[in-house]
Amino acid sequence: MMQEAIILAGGKGTRLQAVVSDVPKPMAPIGEKPFLFYQMKYLVSRGVDRIILSVGYKSEVISDYFGNEFQGVPLVYVHEENPLGTGGGVRLALNAANSDEVLVCNGDTFFEFELSKLHFAHRQFQGTLTFSVHEIENNGRYGGMSIGSDAKVNGFIPKNVTGKTYINAGIYLINKTEFLAQTPTDIPFSLEDDFLAVKVDEGRFYACPFSDSQFIDIGIPEDYEKGQSLIPAWSSKESAEFKTVFLDRDGVLNRKIDDGYVTKPEELEILPGVRETLKKWGDAGKEFFIVTNQRGVGRGLMTIEELHAVHFTLLKEMESEGVKIRDIKFCTDTKNSSPCRKPNPGMLLELFKEYPHIEKDKVIFIGDSLSDLQAGKNAGVKTAFLTKNKPLNFEILQNADNVARELSGLALN
Repeated sequence: MMQEAIILAGGKGTRLQAVVSDVPKPMAPIGEKPFLFYQMKYLVSRGVDRIILSVGYKSEVISDYFGNEFQGVPLVYVHEENPLGTGGGVRLALNAANSDEVLVCNGDTFFEFELSKLHFAHRQFQGTLTFSVHEIENNGRYGGMSIGSDAKVNGFIPKNVTGKTYINAGIYLINKTEFLAQTPTDIPFSLEDDFLAVKVDEGRFYACPFSDSQFIDIGIPEDYEKGQSLIPAWSSKESAEFKTVFLDRDGVLNRKIDDGYVTKPEELEILPGVRETLKKWGDAGKEFFIVTNQRGVGRGLMTIEELHAVHFTLLKEMESEGVKIRDIKFCTDTKNSSPCRKPNPGMLLELFKEYPHIEKDKVIFIGDSLSDLQAGKNAGVKTAFLTKNKPLNFEILQNADNVARELSGLALN
């Protein structure tokens, strides 16, 4: 599947004229390269394979520097003969896109994001536009966003707001067909004022948060100077390489029994695709640990011996497919205050202590509940959420670094 990105690269950079002059804002030098170089480098590393540059002011500076491709990815230039505003620029560039889901990026912001998470959320919500959003301690420079528990964007907050605020991080997925049908042809208009602010009440805009990501806007001299050292380092970060996989059990590896527990081996049903996915990951060098709450024992609905029998069967079934589970951590406590019961991180911390070779920054915890994600975050590891066709909400997206419908939908480097 082609992933196209539009970069709005036509800005003049009026506020940067004191330190950068005579070039479009995206060409402002960051070290020995223009800002646009680092932005495109990051996009390509995340899977973008066609870039449309919406250009205007001194567009030849950009085209002369980059030519028709960047690191093997084709570049397409869409030139505004007359200024069309941010909305008109997006509309014109969308006409050059071949696909209906197009990534749109501001030409003066750098933001770390996981493209697969943004894509999954956009498709799950089926809205017109899905923002990548970032929480900051706002000093009044940025306008904020009002976001509901269902991840719908309900409104926009003026720039004079201070305190913790979710902001548009300058990267969003747009449904091309819907955007073109809802916007005027061949006249200038503002994306922010004439489209987003006008259409937000229709409930077709959504927010996908990226909690631990780096963000910078080079639009003012102070942040432009900060970016000199930060942006090259951020753009060079590879996608996380996971060596260790922590897995919840029920609902991730085996069928979850509604309002009950797997109390005996014959009730254990491995979910479709799990064996094949773990075999592929194991052959790639991943190591597996299971981390599971088992309150049924504490509630007297099963014995510890029955739990051991279930786990013995699970290990044997996996081994028969060439999958080795290194260890199983379980918590039978009934009280949520127990340090080992998820969302508390006790079981994960025990694994770090017992297996000192585990590198925390190369661990991902995969679960199907908010408590799984919270336990991972509390332990300081990356997380992934399996929806199993359940609806997404904003709290899940806040705590999940990636999202997929099932285990086989996750790509682990």
